Amino acid sequence: MTGQSVNHRDIKPSNLGVLENRGNREKHLVLFDFSLSKAAASATQAGTPPYLDPFLGGKRDRFDSAAERYSAAVVLFEMATGHTPVYGDGLSDPAVLKEKAAIEASDFDPAVGPRLVPFFRKALASDAKRRHDTAADMLRAWKECFAATVTTVTEDADDLAAAATAETPLVRSGLSARALSALEPFGVQTVGDLLAVNPARLSRLSGTAEATRRQIKQRAAEWRRRLGAPKRPGSWKPVRPDTQPGPQDIAKQLLDVARAGRNTTRASLVSHILGIVGTADAFATQGLLAASLVEPVTAARANQLLADLQEAWAEDAGTLTTLKELHDKVAARLTELGGVATAQELTTFLVGEFPDASADESRLVEGLLRLTVNRDRAVARGGGDPGWTTRRREGQPLLVADDPILLDVAESLGQAADRLIAGVNGDGHDALVPEARAGESLIGVLGRAVVPEPLRDAARLVQLAATTSRRCGASATNDLHDLDLSPARALALTLPAVAAGQSLDPAEIRDRVRARFPALPPLPERPNLDRVVEDANVGLIWDEGPPRRYRPIQATRDTTGLATRHVTVLAPDPAEVALHGAVAHRLAESRAKRSFLVLGVQATHVDHAPGVLVESYGADVIDLSETLIEAMRRLAAARGLPWPAALNADAEPAASRPGQGLRSLVTAALPAVTDAIAAALALPGDAPLLLTEPALLARYDAVKQILGPWLDLATSRPRALWLVVPQLHANHGAVVNGRPLPLAAPGQFVRVDRDWLDARRTLEGSTA
Repeated sequence: MTGQSVNHRDIKPSNLGVLENRGNREKHLVLFDFSLSKAAASATQAGTPPYLDPFLGGKRDRFDSAAERYSAAVVLFEMATGHTPVYGDGLSDPAVLKEKAAIEASDFDPAVGPRLVPFFRKALASDAKRRHDTAADMLRAWKECFAATVTTVTEDADDLAAAATAETPLVRSGLSARALSALEPFGVQTVGDLLAVNPARLSRLSGTAEATRRQIKQRAAEWRRRLGAPKRPGSWKPVRPDTQPGPQDIAKQLLDVARAGRNTTRASLVSHILGIVGTADAFATQGLLAASLVEPVTAARANQLLADLQEAWAEDAGTLTTLKELHDKVAARLTELGGVATAQELTTFLVGEFPDASADESRLVEGLLRLTVNRDRAVARGGGDPGWTTRRREGQPLLVADDPILLDVAESLGQAADRLIAGVNGDGHDALVPEARAGESLIGVLGRAVVPEPLRDAARLVQLAATTSRRCGASATNDLHDLDLSPARALALTLPAVAAGQSLDPAEIRDRVRARFPALPPLPERPNLDRVVEDANVGLIWDEGPPRRYRPIQATRDTTGLATRHVTVLAPDPAEVALHGAVAHRLAESRAKRSFLVLGVQATHVDHAPGVLVESYGADVIDLSETLIEAMRRLAAARGLPWPAALNADAEPAASRPGQGLRSLVTAALPAVTDAIAAALALPGDAPLLLTEPALLARYDAVKQILGPWLDLATSRPRALWLVVPQLHANHGAVVNGRPLPLAAPGQFVRVDRDWLDARRTLEGSTA
């Protein structure tokens, strides 16, 4: 492409593929989707972050070949490390940071790490003049990173291979770095692990050069002749760095003890609880379990068998240790959740404690949880303690608590959540209760009751209330929603603003909605998904492609990522844009209705926006960061803390003593910000209140606390409230420092383009 003076403009993994030659089966890299290659050179924001060069702009006001090579470098970096380059805190726009990309030798394969570090530091340099001059130079430097000295076998390879035993690590077995890289997907660590791999699989090493494949097969055959193959297929399992037993291992351990003395009834009962056989629920009653056995017994007999099992496991050192470890983990998690949780919450936690557990094993893990709960009761009875308590109402999830009173608390929270969602929806289903409002209401339900500290946390209360509610679910942002929330509304809330040029495939849309609203059914597949997208009014339309994705309606396939443009563009009348444009209409409507808006302003114009809004609408301005800092200064002085010491604490780890002290200072200062906003809103007049500089609040995770109550659509405001949010390279939409704002509706975000701001400034200047 370089030789033909063509810039792709959107090099990224999703636009790359591998094509196999039908004749010789050789594989070739293929680059797709040249739609942005026709974009204007001045459109420096057309592309896909983080592959788009963030250092375009300023003197580099046109897309250039250096930006093209930057995109290629990011793809290579991701291929080598598994992630894209990280600048600074990973959230801020790289263009405004002094830090270079974090590139360490430890990120790469040890054999080539020392060579790749200087390559990527040059390829990703913020100054384009310091990068490789041409694509040919870059290719030459890339190939030099893989010199023969680090990719071929070493001189002592034959000696190392001859001395290898089954326990010898592969890195010291004489295999080349390329061979070791090719074997990584198998998860093998030692020569013995490699011999346990079916030889047929070694013949089909996809994407591996023939010479490397031949080297692996020859070494494996040599070791198999000398060391012998595993005695039984599958009996020799790869050695794992983490020797923690998995769910299947624990189940086998428990069943082995249960079968002692050929007690088939006990073993059958355990198999039903673990879901190995039968269809009974893990927490089914003794009566149901008893009736499910091949040779049914009475409920009393099932209860006695369970007690006998706990005694047998307690007498066996192995199972006793295993159940104790499970119990300690569940107990710690139950305490973290406030002493009460659903069985599903605890099961999900336990699944995460097993690194190799799959989603298919969740039923088995739930059975292990039931046996852990049974053990707690058995131990508690022996000591006269009631132990954990469980409860399940009809149609409700099973609850586990370390205090019976907390079961009543959980049910009361669920009932309160039902009332909240009914109050905002009436006969409808599409309104949400934001976390701030839901948390405040649910804390009110607790009143003066003495409950564990975690149950005073709004996010935990919302999640617990949703699980015990009959009508509510909780979103990933801890908003309460109706379980009958429409798919279109769920999609609109998930994608409140789609940036120009952003395209999404159906799976990504479905996954993002599922992640935001885990309690809702999944969105339908295409073509039914098309109707949901259309009803959501998120500005996307299906494009038959390639690459067959949903794209913004305003973008054509030939200029993906750019606003539709005609051959001839006439300069708009500034007065017309300023007075009658869409932005002016939205702001006037917000002022009249006293609503909350997030105003997305391009970073280059964010300093001008407050002045324009003050001149045009008489807005009062509060600098949130300045207000917080002033409150912190006053508190520091009152506590006798030197202000420089507080500033130095900001550079300390959050868990350190200075870091914790700073967090305490911030927490104590936040009410002053809330009071400042409330006082400004209470002033006479109808001018909007403009909030600027929210970055410091986001740094300390306080945006929801300060602004959450004002985001609620049902909140009454004396005046309109507007928040200015910069639109940076990596932050588009209602996002502050990479953290999305919990908008109650998509319409609360308005993109204020620079044309409107420039037109307003021109108009104000002409009338001054």
